[in-house]
Amino acid sequence: RYVSIGEMNYDQFTLETTVRIDFANKMSEQVIAGNLQAGGYGILVNDGLLKGEIYYNDTWHQISYNILKDDIYHVALSFDGNKLIMYVNGTKVGEKEVGGIVYPQDNTYLMIGTNASGSSADSGFFKGNLYSFRMYNRALTSEEISNNYSVDDDLFNNINTEVPRLVANSGDGVTSS
Repeated sequence: RYVSIGEMNYDQFTLETTVRIDFANKMSEQVIAGNLQAGGYGILVNDGLLKGEIYYNDTWHQISYNILKDDIYHVALSFDGNKLIMYVNGTKVGEKEVGGIVYPQDNTYLMIGTNASGSSADSGFFKGNLYSFRMYNRALTSEEISNNYSVDDDLFNNINTEVPRLVANSGDGVTSS
């Protein structure tokens, strides 16, 4: 299953999600959330790594984090117009000076749980449980991300992993449930 959000082309953004990755499938490419069609940005799993990436200047700029065990991860990817920062469980795990963003091709939608091909699902379907997703049209501060991690940790630390859910969040982010 996946969710289509629509065109989300921002000069700044933060994607935030809380997920349990199917550890047996951690080597296959799976898009947790993003728009990676001919430019764009996203959070994905590939080769046993959580990856945050953005396209600029004919290059995919990536930050990676090694998935060590079957567990729940809170992942945030923040972009302030120049710098890409990735957080895992409230802690900054990497940052990269990028310089800008190349927006995805026209009419390509941001998707949760797959990659987009225009307004349709393409490939890289996410295998795991998605507990929350938030998107903001600005770069959140490290304090805001740490606070959101604490909220999600309280909500999802002892959940039944057989029941995937999407949780809506109010505020200036785009939400879905």
